[in-house]
Amino acid sequence: MPKQDKKQISDAKELKGGRGHSRPGPLRGAVSLKVHTIQAAQLIMGRRRSGNKSGIPGLFAFAKALEDVTFGPDADSFSPPVRAALEHAEQVLRSEEMVSLQIIETLEGMTIHPAQSSTPQVFDLRLRSPDAFHAALLIGRFDRLVATLMTLSHVGALERGDLMRRIHVVMKRLRTPFSLACQQNAHRMDVRLRMPHPMPLRESTVISSSQELSLSRETLSLRSLSPNRLFLRSMMR
Repeated sequence: MPKQDKKQISDAKELKGGRGHSRPGPLRGAVSLKVHTIQAAQLIMGRRRSGNKSGIPGLFAFAKALEDVTFGPDADSFSPPVRAALEHAEQVLRSEEMVSLQIIETLEGMTIHPAQSSTPQVFDLRLRSPDAFHAALLIGRFDRLVATLMTLSHVGALERGDLMRRIHVVMKRLRTPFSLACQQNAHRMDVRLRMPHPMPLRESTVISSSQELSLSRETLSLRSLSPNRLFLRSMMR
């Protein structure tokens, strides 16, 4: 065998975990999202229920609800309405992005750099569902939109009332799939808790076939006796 062929075989064995080398280990990665606005951070964290204020689910609660049904029997009926809500939220977000670009184009001779936070907040995204990552991407785009709109309001190109209205509309649409997923998951869990569970048989209630036969014969013999004979038979025992 030529020397070159022997070397290729040796290299192939080493790549397969042979002498001197080991296979590459499992891949590890990290995904994070940096946000500059309070509104985007609120969408990620949500709000806990306190007093008279109801809780508002955020991205992490949304991701947890998706994890609970990803591999369950309800995944087929659970995903379509949530994805439809995400797509609708993306349409609203895209529409507002186009409006902000149109406003910037009207500012002739002026270059707009959206404001950035001096201390942005970074969130580690340990998500497992593609829909959760889709929502995270939308929040990242929303963060840039809010910074752009606030900058336009600062230079007088957008009234403050219009600014707050546009931000509120997009936030409401982005929260819709979050609330929908959490409500559906809570309803699914409630239904499962209400389902009756079969009671396990005790060992004392398990009767063999021979015991059933003897019991049935004794039952027939007892039925053929009158009440007085039953009383005398019990006394004789």
